[in-house]
Amino acid sequence: MWVDLEGQYRDSSFFTRLRRRKQLHRFRWDNSLTIQENIDVYNRLVQNFFEAGGQLSQVDQAMFLLMGLPDTPRWETVIVQLIVLLPDAPGCTATEQTFKFSVFEKRILMESDRDRVLKENNALVNYASKEKSKPHKPVPAPSISHSYSSSS
Repeated sequence: MWVDLEGQYRDSSFFTRLRRRKQLHRFRWDNSLTIQENIDVYNRLVQNFFEAGGQLSQVDQAMFLLMGLPDTPRWETVIVQLIVLLPDAPGCTATEQTFKFSVFEKRILMESDRDRVLKENNALVNYASKEKSKPHKPVPAPSISHSYSSSS
């Protein structure tokens, strides 16, 4: 009886790992979330996979995240910069053993700062263009009253 239970437990653990690995493969960037929220979702998926007994190298973590990034012009430069960080990329000095996922993650989070600066700049430009397009009310010239006294 215990052997059967152990076999079922092992099988369910295998299927849990399989299901969680599939979730990692299916991870896609959600544009309605912030960059930090997307990273948090991804890290939760990785953590769940580890808790199910799965093993994943830091390079594999980076590859899964890279596959989940949007394929848009906005992310094209970032993706190229991230690929260069991966071992076996031309010019990369990192190896499987020295690669750190945290460096990869930090580069993506830098996009969050870039987004914030772009939004602030756009807000300033929009404000300036609105101010420029407003009709200006003529400012009345100050009335100058001089009192001349004639003395003889």
